[in-house]
Amino acid sequence: MHYRFGKGLIKVPAEYQDKALIPKAGLSDTDKAEVRKFYPAPSKKKSPLLKPFLSQIVRLGAGQQLDYEIKPEVSRRYTMQTFGTMDTVIVLFEDDNGTPIYLDGDDDSGTNYNSKIEARLISGRTYYLRLRLYYSTGVGQGGIMLW
Repeated sequence: MHYRFGKGLIKVPAEYQDKALIPKAGLSDTDKAEVRKFYPAPSKKKSPLLKPFLSQIVRLGAGQQLDYEIKPEVSRRYTMQTFGTMDTVIVLFEDDNGTPIYLDGDDDSGTNYNSKIEARLISGRTYYLRLRLYYSTGVGQGGIMLW
């Protein structure tokens, strides 16, 4: 990120002892590239449908993300949860004419409790559940289920 530093805050090079460092406004190309690593754009391919009571096997590398589509047939309270020893974050969005609207999220913080969201979903609407693996090394294996 570009940050302004007043004169004297930077020791080297010496010119910044007498003048402020004022970078151009906005995000650098490096900033944008780093953000894309952590927040990838939704995939153009169709997301798999997450159906009630049918678990999905999950196998992800560090930082990888899977998107699932949810189309409830009945309006009611649902639970979405990961299973296994993955260090995961899940986030629930509602589709609003092609724009994902954030509803809820959960980070298991590397504990044995797994990521879990409970939310009322409405029949006829479309939702997206994004699952991301946060292991710094290795592969995460487990499952995800909606009930």
